[in-house]
Amino acid sequence: TAAASANPQRTAAGPRVTGGPLPARREPDPPFLSTPVATLDEPWAMAFLPDGRLLVTEKPGQLRLVNVANGQVGTIAGVPPVAYGGQGGLGDVVLHPQFAGNRYVYLSYAEAGSGGTRGAVVARARLTLDASGNGGSLTEFEVLWRQTPKVSGEGHYS
Repeated sequence: TAAASANPQRTAAGPRVTGGPLPARREPDPPFLSTPVATLDEPWAMAFLPDGRLLVTEKPGQLRLVNVANGQVGTIAGVPPVAYGGQGGLGDVVLHPQFAGNRYVYLSYAEAGSGGTRGAVVARARLTLDASGNGGSLTEFEVLWRQTPKVSGEGHYS
């Protein structure tokens, strides 16, 4: 055809396939290596501190400080009571963008309401680490958002 003769890469049957043999089939990468660092109770979320340690939330309501270099686990005091069960408990932990200067962390969690209801909360607090560096506490705790109305059950809250 005129199109095939005008374009040497095209024949009347379609595009011309040129080139060498197909590359050898690549073997899949081996599974990734997992190295346990600490034993935690239903870990849910984590945030790296500037020094490389981790803040880890545990769904039942604890905030842990994990030293990944030596596996040491400490507790951060001052976490509010959480409504644990189903999808409820202590959720996310996020560092403020200027954490190194202001030491603020944000937490999300489920709290109990009246009549067996529960609801989601987002709060902010200042993190103070103790002198040993193995734990610390939350101070200046402030609720930023609270779900209203709260709902019955242990399902998704908002």
